[in-house]
Amino acid sequence: MTLKKMLATAAMAMAACSHQALGDSDLLQVYNMARDSDAQLLAAQAAFKASAEAVPQSRSGLLPRIEASASYSANSQSPLASNPGHAGERDWRQRGWGLTLSQSLFDLSAWLELSGASSMTEQARLRLVAEQQQLILRSAVVYFDVLRARDNLSVTEAQQKTAERELKRARQRFEAGLVAETDVHDARASYHSAQVARLQAKNQLTVAQEAVRLLTGRSPGRLIGLDKSMPVKVSSPLDADKWAQHALTHNLELQAAGKDVEAARTTVKASYAKHAPVLTASAAYNRSSESPASEANLSGTTYSLQLSLPLFSGGGTQSRVREAGYRLKESEANLDHQRREVGTNARTLFHTVETDIQRIAARCQGIVSAHSALRATQGGYDIGTRNVLDLLDAQQRLYSAQRDYLNARYDFIINVLQLKRVSGSLSPNDLKELNVWIKGNSGSDFPPACQ
Repeated sequence: MTLKKMLATAAMAMAACSHQALGDSDLLQVYNMARDSDAQLLAAQAAFKASAEAVPQSRSGLLPRIEASASYSANSQSPLASNPGHAGERDWRQRGWGLTLSQSLFDLSAWLELSGASSMTEQARLRLVAEQQQLILRSAVVYFDVLRARDNLSVTEAQQKTAERELKRARQRFEAGLVAETDVHDARASYHSAQVARLQAKNQLTVAQEAVRLLTGRSPGRLIGLDKSMPVKVSSPLDADKWAQHALTHNLELQAAGKDVEAARTTVKASYAKHAPVLTASAAYNRSSESPASEANLSGTTYSLQLSLPLFSGGGTQSRVREAGYRLKESEANLDHQRREVGTNARTLFHTVETDIQRIAARCQGIVSAHSALRATQGGYDIGTRNVLDLLDAQQRLYSAQRDYLNARYDFIINVLQLKRVSGSLSPNDLKELNVWIKGNSGSDFPPACQ
């Protein structure tokens, strides 16, 4: 085998392996890919680590500080011509070094800034966890959007095939003199309409797949379908107010807003504390020498206490106090709005999930009714009591009923996950529970009750 053929064979093998690796993917695999490469999550992680540095930075103002210093100078001295009695030229060098240790004994503002930094770090941590929950939801949304678009494409493809079959049938009946030419035109219009719907559905599938690529940073391959026999039910508690109460306690964005209020209150106190005295203790050791040697060689140790009390700073301190007070009011208003919004969203989503369950049952019965209506219309068309428009309308209603049923199921799944996210309980385990119903042999059949 030549080298060129060997390279070609190896490339084909690598491509096949790559295709297999990115072939069939389930919900958990998409989530794991997103967790490793999602830009928004990576940005949130970096933001948390940056915010966490505020604590050691604030603590450093309360810890001892050691400073070292060193000096060197070369000197030259010459007498003036008008002063002949002065000593002759002289050159000498001076060296010195020192160490200073200082420790803040009382600095109320620094202590309060440390407390505020701790609150801000905790706020950043809560926002990171909230972003992790948001990634779980976004992974599910893009995954089921692909399944939704693919099911929609399957329905429109079946609709186009049916319209094409009816168009051929109408032409045959027209040529046999059984129907008028308008039936052919009606069937042709229905076929072209189904063709447009299929093209739009195909484009929607492409757009949905690109959303997966955007989230995971790679081609997702084929996503495994959802078993349509998956049961639909509301998670406990079965009370909207209890869901709202749980959300008010555990919602991560609400907790982060609470930490923002805590930090703002501490900032107000720290701004007032700028008026307080600051007490600092220090110890310094200095040593100096001169060459040629002289009596200027010295060393000494100094201990000191320094008390400083700010009396007037041009009004800057009072301005910062007022600014901190306004920031506190802003954060409190945001917290109040967040609390109302979280409670409302929890109750609304709970009622939406309840409605979704009823919608799914109604859509299921809608498919049954559409099947029955189609059979009756088909029979009337065969004996000449119904025209082709009646038949095409009945077929359209069946396909619309199937599409509405599938959309209702996907809406239910996403709304349940949104309810859990608002309540602060969304976790990867929710995706694991859903992944049980992600099966390769799900097919496109509807549950027996809907047929």
